[in-house]
Amino acid sequence: MESETHPLENHDQETPPVTASPQAETAEADHVTPPKSKAGAVVDSLRHTLADSLSFLGPTWEKVQSFFSEQRKTISLAVVIALALLVLALVSGVLGIINAIPLLPAVLELLGLWYILRYLLMAESRKAVVQELSEFISKVTGQQS
Repeated sequence: MESETHPLENHDQETPPVTASPQAETAEADHVTPPKSKAGAVVDSLRHTLADSLSFLGPTWEKVQSFFSEQRKTISLAVVIALALLVLALVSGVLGIINAIPLLPAVLELLGLWYILRYLLMAESRKAVVQELSEFISKVTGQQS
């Protein structure tokens, strides 16, 4: 195989740079791209077949869009109900797992009783809890009190 030379490397020679043989260039071109006439015909036939097959979607898609725009509230309500049922099932599963752990339900009950006795039994402590809770909510929501 002949080595390629760069024209800047040979300052004293007047010969043009040597490139790969013409047979190698045509072989590479044949492997890289298929003949244009066959590929163009195949693409055109596929394009026409696809257009004919999907021609029914135009009016159907418009009907679907109009249905969703008319029934937006009903669909939103159905989605909210489905999500609520999903959350309810997840919470029920988590509570079932917590209830299956030995001694954890009893510890959580005692913790709840302590919280009630400490913070919710007396009127002053209830007012303080409500004030702290409202301050926390205003900080989280970005509202100034």
